[in-house]
Amino acid sequence: MHVKQTKTISTLLASLMLSFIGSSAIAADCEDLFTMKDFDKAFPVCKEEVKTTTEPRVQYALGWMYELGFGTERNYEEAIKWLTKAADQGNEKALINLGIMYGNGLGVEENIEKAVDYFTQAAELGDVAAQFHLAIIYYSGKNIKQDYAKALELFKMVAQNGDPTAQYNIGVMYENGLGVKKDPVEALKWFELAAQKGHGQAQYALGQRYALGHQYAKNDVKAMEWFDKAANNDVGEAQYEMGLIYEAGTLVKQDLAKAKEWFDYACDNDIEPACKKLEALKATK
Repeated sequence: MHVKQTKTISTLLASLMLSFIGSSAIAADCEDLFTMKDFDKAFPVCKEEVKTTTEPRVQYALGWMYELGFGTERNYEEAIKWLTKAADQGNEKALINLGIMYGNGLGVEENIEKAVDYFTQAAELGDVAAQFHLAIIYYSGKNIKQDYAKALELFKMVAQNGDPTAQYNIGVMYENGLGVKKDPVEALKWFELAAQKGHGQAQYALGQRYALGHQYAKNDVKAMEWFDKAANNDVGEAQYEMGLIYEAGTLVKQDLAKAKEWFDYACDNDIEPACKKLEALKATK
């Protein structure tokens, strides 16, 4: 009797849950549908909602769909309109999207100053993506005064969140004295952090140091280990090194098939010496 009653209660609870899910799906609003990536349904709902609400997340969702052409035809003019409304209310995602659009001239005339303004607003709200975009702009100096010191400051903000690309970039800046005094020891610290997180270029940098005996004791086996990791992360220079290793057969058993494979990958990544090695090996068939 007790078991039967439990089953009945369970069945009722299940029915109530299904009813709740069903009613939620029917009454799903713009944000729900947008979050579920059901853009074909989200677009008309969001378009209707903005008539009666100034909620920035709804404005952002509508602007984003216009920008990307999801759920509707792409329309940059409408995208700018709705993203700007959301950005004016401090919506971080809208600020970043506007920064990208103005920075790349998407649907508007390219305007780096506006892009920097939008990214700065989002960065000041603590948005890591905006901080990274700003760092790249100041580092590259594209249509704006180059400012390595500012770029380094921003990359460090991003790196605090464990971003390996930012960590690698900081290493490059310390290694080359960009915006800071050259410091090979500090550079190595950042390369190691990035490499441990799987950053291919950082892994290649460590491989080079082991291969050359620079900052580490020369260790060809360690060098090969890091080159292998970097090569599998599609770093062309590392793929070329792996080709040389298999061609020489000193650290591993000689394997010309594997050497060709690595040279082929490296050649596809525009490493010219790898292309020449590949042709030479093919000619020795």
